[in-house]
Amino acid sequence: MIQLNRVRLINWHNFVDDTLTFERITYLIGVNAVGKTTILDAIRYCLTTNKDFNALGNRKSARTLQGSVHGKQRGENAYTRRGHTVSYIGVEFFDQKQGKKFVITVRVESESPEQEMRHVRQTWYISPMGTCLEDLPFIDHSNNAPSSRDKFCISTGRMQPIDKQSEAKNMICQRLGIGKSDSPLGKKFSSVFPMGTSLDEIHDFRTFIYEYILPQPIMDLEALQKDEQELENLQETLAQAQRRAQQLREIVALGEQAIEKDRDVCVNKGFILFAQYQLDASTQTQLYAERERCIDLLRRLEKQYDEAQQQAETAHAAYQQAWKAVQDSDEGKFLEVLRQKAKDTARELGELQKKVSKCRNTQIEITELLQKASAIYSVDADMYPEAIRKQPQRNQIQMLESLENEIVKLNAAVDKLHVDLLVQSSNMQKTIDDLEVRIRRLEKGQFVYPDRDRANVVRNAINKAFAEQGMEPDAKVLCELLYMTDESWQDCAEACLGYRRFDILVSPEHYPVAKYVFESLGEDVGRVSLLDSRALHRDRNKAAVDENVLASKVSSENLLARVYVGELLGNIVCCDDSSELENYPHSATRDLLRHYPYRLARLRKQERYIGLEARKKQLDDAKKQHRQMIKQAKELTDQIGTVSELRELSHSVVYRKCVATVREYWDCEQEYNELSNQYSQTQREIAEWENNPLLRGLQSKEQRMKADWEAKKKLCEDLAGDRKSQEDKRKECELNITRVQNRTATSLEAWELFGDEYPMLISEVEAKYSDAIKRRTPEQIVDNQKGRHRRFESDRDDVVNNLLIPAQRQFNQEYSCDVIVGIEGIDLFRAQHDQLVQIDLERYSASLQKAKERCRERFRKDILYRMKDDIRNARRQFRELSRIMQELRYGEEMYQFQVRESQDPENGRIYALIMSEQNEQMTQEESMFNMAAMSDQAYEAQIDEFVERILSAARETAETRQKGKRADRQMIELVDYRQYLDYDIIITNTKTGETVPLSKVSQDSSGGENQAPFYIAICASLLQIYQKCENGIRLVLLDEAFSKMTSDRIKPMMKMFRQMDLQVLLITTVEKASAIQPMCDVTYSIVKSGSRNSVAPFFLEVSDDGV
Repeated sequence: MIQLNRVRLINWHNFVDDTLTFERITYLIGVNAVGKTTILDAIRYCLTTNKDFNALGNRKSARTLQGSVHGKQRGENAYTRRGHTVSYIGVEFFDQKQGKKFVITVRVESESPEQEMRHVRQTWYISPMGTCLEDLPFIDHSNNAPSSRDKFCISTGRMQPIDKQSEAKNMICQRLGIGKSDSPLGKKFSSVFPMGTSLDEIHDFRTFIYEYILPQPIMDLEALQKDEQELENLQETLAQAQRRAQQLREIVALGEQAIEKDRDVCVNKGFILFAQYQLDASTQTQLYAERERCIDLLRRLEKQYDEAQQQAETAHAAYQQAWKAVQDSDEGKFLEVLRQKAKDTARELGELQKKVSKCRNTQIEITELLQKASAIYSVDADMYPEAIRKQPQRNQIQMLESLENEIVKLNAAVDKLHVDLLVQSSNMQKTIDDLEVRIRRLEKGQFVYPDRDRANVVRNAINKAFAEQGMEPDAKVLCELLYMTDESWQDCAEACLGYRRFDILVSPEHYPVAKYVFESLGEDVGRVSLLDSRALHRDRNKAAVDENVLASKVSSENLLARVYVGELLGNIVCCDDSSELENYPHSATRDLLRHYPYRLARLRKQERYIGLEARKKQLDDAKKQHRQMIKQAKELTDQIGTVSELRELSHSVVYRKCVATVREYWDCEQEYNELSNQYSQTQREIAEWENNPLLRGLQSKEQRMKADWEAKKKLCEDLAGDRKSQEDKRKECELNITRVQNRTATSLEAWELFGDEYPMLISEVEAKYSDAIKRRTPEQIVDNQKGRHRRFESDRDDVVNNLLIPAQRQFNQEYSCDVIVGIEGIDLFRAQHDQLVQIDLERYSASLQKAKERCRERFRKDILYRMKDDIRNARRQFRELSRIMQELRYGEEMYQFQVRESQDPENGRIYALIMSEQNEQMTQEESMFNMAAMSDQAYEAQIDEFVERILSAARETAETRQKGKRADRQMIELVDYRQYLDYDIIITNTKTGETVPLSKVSQDSSGGENQAPFYIAICASLLQIYQKCENGIRLVLLDEAFSKMTSDRIKPMMKMFRQMDLQVLLITTVEKASAIQPMCDVTYSIVKSGSRNSVAPFFLEVSDDGV
């Protein structure tokens, strides 16, 4: 037997450097949260390399390897060793067979609690036989710190470090007498040894079985999931192929429909072409006949025109002779003279009328100017053109010259007024702009000071210099620092202070810099002064003033400002009545009367600058003035517009020399009147001569001859027009013939080309035409069929563009093809459809069937039979445990496991499925197909249903993981053979022989009665391992032992531990000490002081009465 001898803990949780010695039964006690369990953590970690300190009953704990290394305390981020830390766990064993000791050590090196676990260095060491804890240099005495990796060795030489956990685990298992870690016994030890932690969380027997006896089976579902994925892929491939075939089937059907619609279009097109050719040929024949009719009519018109032309020439000769007879008579000659005279007079009257109109219009323009300018430049009413014309004729020209001079003067006056108004407008706009700036600044709480804001200019220059030198820019204008204590005296105070309100005040320490800037500004300071703040500070005690002087009405938060105001206003006495003024050398009243020595004056009221109300009043005044100025500016703008119009009129009159024009045409009106009288006289004479009897006879004959000639001339003209019209008609007919000949040739060529392209449609088209021509003309046929052709094309295009091509494009896009779309690609799509339906679909179906067979075969082999094998092994394991437990006695009780198929109907059904004789391991020669053929079809249907449930759960698990959530346990439970069994422990009373299942006892008994079988089962599991070892450890670690058991049930358990020849390490709280401690070989008390644990021997105090 290999016995645990001692454990040394260095920098492990709250243990700094402590050593514990172990006996056959060692007992550790302490209050809750004192750190007892961390000792078990250390032993388990060192011996199994398992860092999961929260397994089984410790799941509620949050202990970690780095927390133990760095000394994790209660509270967030609380550690006793936050920086680089080295921890050692040394476990010393004594091999009773060899009579020698050896030590298994683990060294952990971590930089910080937050360091990633993969960077934490873990190293195991297994010492040679004959080595004890004292032989190992855990502490480097040169610095009194844990030894470095290089210095950790024994005197006989360096121990080989083991960095790989799997290698360390394997070598430790062999040294402890278990065998290799990957052997069945080694694997069993790795899973059972951590048992014995708190059983408080084990609420039912099944949970105990799962956690302590039958670990969760390792079931490799990856291959099955791959098969399932392949099945899904093949099913999807087949489904895609079927969808593809359906799409192709629909495309081919649409193509056939489009081809039929296209044939209708072609037939109708041929029908139109043939009808057009027939129409053009018929039209050509009609035009030939029309041309012949035109030529015949043109010959007749030529003959009629020649005859009428001869008659017109004879009538014209007779008219010329009658006209000459009238002209050659004396009366005729005199009448012609009168007519010529009237004609010449009318021409002269027209010229004079233009001059008279120009003169009158110009006079109106001059009069309009004089009237509009009367408000600017007054002209005597006798100088108006209408008044001048009423003057004696000898004075009129001289008065026109005077008028011309007056208009020149008027023009100059208008120009001057226009310039003055523009200047006034500019000045007014500048005032408005200044007011707007002032308003904006006042709205921001800033004054605009007199003399172009001189005070702000000086103040800003001084503050800029302060800022450049890193000084506080504290220059202020005096009035901004003041306020009125009695506002009724504000006008008086402001008037007395005058321009001194705008003086600049700075702090005394800044005065030298301010003075330098003030001097450098030169005359730009204007009337603004810089106050000598140092002198004011020196005289600051003079700030107090009498209450009856004007200085008491003004105050300031600034002491220097008050001193300065007192200097200016401190000698001016405030008088309520003017009768009191002369009583003082310097005095003043509220209404601005000011008395000086020997004189009295009236002060001018100043704009207010002192106090917040002053700023508000300035803002209100500025806005009011701004509104007034805007109104005045609008009025001025209107006035400028009126004057501009007047100026335009004035310039027009002057520069066009309108008065000169009037003077030039002044007498034309009189001339016009005289000539008009002459013209009227001539017209009367013409009328008298036209009534002469002899002349009237000659003229009558002339009129008859003229009428005859004009009638014959009109006939000639009509015939000439008819002849020309007919000639034009003939030419048009020739042009139409040429056009129709070309059109007929074109339509014939189009029809022949159609026949070459669609020879199979010629007879159908000609038959349709022969039938249609019986009811309609060729032209009607063409017009009607063109309208129908658009409908045919629309129907075809609707099928092609809205149904066929979208379906083809969707197919190309969905399957990454580049097949031609439209009617042209129908044959290609039909070929794809035939290939897919006749070849590919059959191949995909066959592949899918084979994949299903492979999936079922893998399920039978890797899962179903494996579960059957696991159930058999579980039953075998329980038989072995029952054999061991049969030899153990817990008082009068003996325990044995009972395992049977699940009584749950569904789980029982699946159990029967798993354990069926038909569920047998297949040989290499057997195939799934042959197995299925030999099996019961109902059984195979159940197999298929079970496979589908597992695969469905696998799919849900994969989807859940893809979403970043924890996987559902449904799939794991389905392939977990344990849930298809029911478990119980049969309790036998060795004296009475009575048996009862634990499941029944647990319903009626306390928790302590239920825990005893669990501890026995744990010990039996470990004994199952240890009994197979020739020389190995027999160590059992029990944490929170017997938590629900009473003293009378604990004692039999302790006796049983000794009977089983086990080395036991127990941990409990002090409440169980009285029952446990007397039966243990050694007892230690784990105590905590601050953040450090220590170990001390524990003894129960015995009273006089033995307690």
